[in-house]
Amino acid sequence: MSLRLIVGPPNSGRSGEVLLRLRDTLADDPVLIVPTLDDAAQLERDLCGGDEPALGATVTTFAWFFADLARELTIDGGPTLGGAERIALVRAAVGSTSLPTLGRSAARPGFAPAMLDLVDELEAGLVDPATLAERAGSLPDGAVERDLAAVYAAYVELRRLAGRTDAGEIAARLLRAIASDAEPLRGRPLFVYGFDDLTRAQLELVEIAAAATALSA
Repeated sequence: MSLRLIVGPPNSGRSGEVLLRLRDTLADDPVLIVPTLDDAAQLERDLCGGDEPALGATVTTFAWFFADLARELTIDGGPTLGGAERIALVRAAVGSTSLPTLGRSAARPGFAPAMLDLVDELEAGLVDPATLAERAGSLPDGAVERDLAAVYAAYVELRRLAGRTDAGEIAARLLRAIASDAEPLRGRPLFVYGFDDLTRAQLELVEIAAAATALSA
């Protein structure tokens, strides 16, 4: 496994070291993954400034990188749901699900956005509805968790019936595909910078990439 870490406290020059190493690999079409699009824009400016602009590197986020790889491997789950569409789908999932414990809470306006945040966390952690329901069933007092699992399952089913997808599903499908075919990552240096921590989906992509290419984080 080829994995190299650049460690140090804030303002210790880590970003400069990452960019320096990235410049050394421009001939190999390197990728730099950062937390936000604002970070990507700033680092692109850093790479393009100075006397020797860096050409040939891709600066992106994990969400966009997952989507790009999914397109390269022709993974098609349908059009991606927008934020308002996902909220509407959660509300429809709540309305179609019996919720013995959370029924009153689910009727409140803030429940759907909070539930969507939970769905995002579960998808990023690669926890599917069946796994959540199984774990909820093993809890001595898991009534709340069982209701949440039921809403999550209804959301996923409604998404499937609509022929749509979201970032979490794209990531899960991509990881399953690239675990057996890592060709899009092979020989392509991958740099990861600026994260306090990574989700399970992101860590799995890093692990697969580390086995396929030189990687700096």
